[in-house]
Amino acid sequence: MTLSKASLLSLPLAVAISSCGGGGDGNTANSNSRNQIPTPSAPSIKDEGTLNYLSYGLWNEPSDGGTRNLRADILSRNAEVSLDISTREFNRNRDVDVTYQDDDGFIGIYSHDGKTGKITSDVTLKLTINSAGAYVNDFGIGVENPIVIEGQNLGRLDGLAGFSEITSKGGFTDNDDLGTFSELLYSSGSIKGAFSNQDTDQGNPNLVAGEIKVRYGDYDNETKNSLVGVFVANPNE
Repeated sequence: MTLSKASLLSLPLAVAISSCGGGGDGNTANSNSRNQIPTPSAPSIKDEGTLNYLSYGLWNEPSDGGTRNLRADILSRNAEVSLDISTREFNRNRDVDVTYQDDDGFIGIYSHDGKTGKITSDVTLKLTINSAGAYVNDFGIGVENPIVIEGQNLGRLDGLAGFSEITSKGGFTDNDDLGTFSELLYSSGSIKGAFSNQDTDQGNPNLVAGEIKVRYGDYDNETKNSLVGVFVANPNE
């Protein structure tokens, strides 16, 4: 059917546009796309204080490209665990197999689906020193109680420091691209920690401290959700 110019002018605007062709379906799709509201980026969040008796600072902030800038500082703030001291030497000439644990030894701040917040959880870590070397194993956060953020159960944060060698300064590091959280395949993270030089009466370091950064929730583990935190634990003796 061919409509005259006069006929088109007499029709409602939406009907007239459809009658003229020109890809009505495409316009609808474009309109729907324009009307979709992306999940807003979570605002900045930071936290400072003391954990056990060590000073710490945490920052979780938006950055260019939709990623999050994650910063944690506990090691360089405290001489007892600072790896920045060139003369720091860790005693590895001993036989040690001891577990460090604290029910409230982890503090973290998160961005999760546009929301931010702070969590506290338990931490467990095992130190082993023998003729084969010095290393960390069985590290986990949320071992006693699973980590739940904004209603989502992430499980344990136990995909880091599975077998990390301890340096001559008492430090250890690890990175993992998948499975940092036990309940999420797409979760990547890093850990940096150190044992104190001060020893208990049993001959063990009297505490361990560290920093953790985790991204989770999508394939790239970059733009969706993130957690940055610090931990401190004493030996169970």
